[in-house]
Amino acid sequence: MKRTLKERGFDARTVVLVTIVSVLVWLLAESRTVRSQVIELTPSLEVGADLGLLTRAAPGTQWPDSVRVTFSGSAAGLDQVIRSLRGRLLMRVGIEVPASAQMHEIDLREVLRRSELVASAGVTVEDVDPARVVVEVDDVATVMVPVKPVLPEGVQFEPNGSPRANPASIRVTGPRSVVSRLEGAEAEVRVLSGDIGSLQPGRASTLTGLRFSLPIDADRWATRIEPGQVDLSLTLRSRTAELTLPAMPVQVMLAPGEVGRWRIEPEPGFQDLVGVVVVGPSDQIERLRTGEVVPTAFVSLGFDELERGIESKPAQLQGLPAGVRVSPGQELRVRFRVSRVGEPVGG
Repeated sequence: MKRTLKERGFDARTVVLVTIVSVLVWLLAESRTVRSQVIELTPSLEVGADLGLLTRAAPGTQWPDSVRVTFSGSAAGLDQVIRSLRGRLLMRVGIEVPASAQMHEIDLREVLRRSELVASAGVTVEDVDPARVVVEVDDVATVMVPVKPVLPEGVQFEPNGSPRANPASIRVTGPRSVVSRLEGAEAEVRVLSGDIGSLQPGRASTLTGLRFSLPIDADRWATRIEPGQVDLSLTLRSRTAELTLPAMPVQVMLAPGEVGRWRIEPEPGFQDLVGVVVVGPSDQIERLRTGEVVPTAFVSLGFDELERGIESKPAQLQGLPAGVRVSPGQELRVRFRVSRVGEPVGG
């Protein structure tokens, strides 16, 4: 008996439906089949800023570029754990790594077993290679290190012109084990002779962008130094300098034979020499400034000048240091009245 087209179509649909169901059953069975898979993960450390801690691979140990992990589980579970881990084996301080400042040996298999990402996938950690890593955890500390200018020997400065660093201190932040060694230390800024030679003596100058050195170990991991450079302000002592001398009483000097025969009386306002400016080598001017050397002012009168009754004469200075002279263009003339002893004044 021949079947109708309608009956044949019904059979075809049945075959397709059975095939689809069979495939789904196979896929479900396949997804639940336990199998093993090896994947490579990159180990990494992470620490939250709020913990005030720093971490790194312990010095002297080999930190692996990758870790080979053997998982076992269903295909679906393996696919899920691979997607979730994203190629990383993350170790967080305070979770996988203890939050205490010391060395910690971390069991990587245990880290993965306790991972929520692994647990939610329903897979098993069969093997980890390498099995352990050693991690160092340290507290964050900060110290301010004063800047110390170091200049070539023999360089001299104007008063109030000694080198001043800007900023005056360097901030160093890093592991306490590193930073604590800088307590009481100085950041040295060495100025070369060539830098000094480029400055004009007597004028305030600034050397910018100078580097400094710190007595800090080469193993200064996770250490931040701010700023990286400093400026230095200074005023080299001028080769020549000038100074306005304090008021000096004017002394009158006579030849021995004339002493006691003449009366010399300064006019009002001419008893002292005021506002005399001297110039000369800076070191000699400094002797005057500090009072180490005190010059005197005098007027020397000879017999002829006394007989003529001169009324004025330029004063002279004695006791000036070597190389120091009165600045040109100054009027040092002193006015006075000369009379013989026994004569009326002005007569």
